[in-house]
Amino acid sequence: MFVAGCGSKGAVSLTGAILDPSLAVEQTAIGTLLSGEFDLMLALGKFAPDSATVESPTFSLVEADTGAALGTKTLSVDSPDVTFPLKVAPGKDVTIAFELDASTPIDTDAVDPLCSAPVRIVATVPHSLEGGTTLTARSEPIDVAGCP
Repeated sequence: MFVAGCGSKGAVSLTGAILDPSLAVEQTAIGTLLSGEFDLMLALGKFAPDSATVESPTFSLVEADTGAALGTKTLSVDSPDVTFPLKVAPGKDVTIAFELDASTPIDTDAVDPLCSAPVRIVATVPHSLEGGTTLTARSEPIDVAGCP
């Protein structure tokens, strides 16, 4: 018997998006601080063969137009309400709130690239599907507040 089907890859895979991002720089006595928050939404297609085990994601900033990395340092974030690894069941989605750790000043040469054009937050999310792989999610372009 031959069975054909059609559908989107999202019906069986893990997808993600960064929602409601905000970023701001603030000049203080100890240096320039970068603060912000965003949500990472992960969804697993309802026809996925199994739940996805999601490991702790890493986050970075890129130029919105070119995708060029802004520095090599990953963003230090906190999400006190979630413990990794976490499971996402087929047909379900999870939204995780993250806040940047703004306690450490950023390099002075990082301020101009952050303020010269819109940026995107990029998430790299390791997960268990397809023998273990990563998902990359990007935010919409963000203008950084507080720029000189």
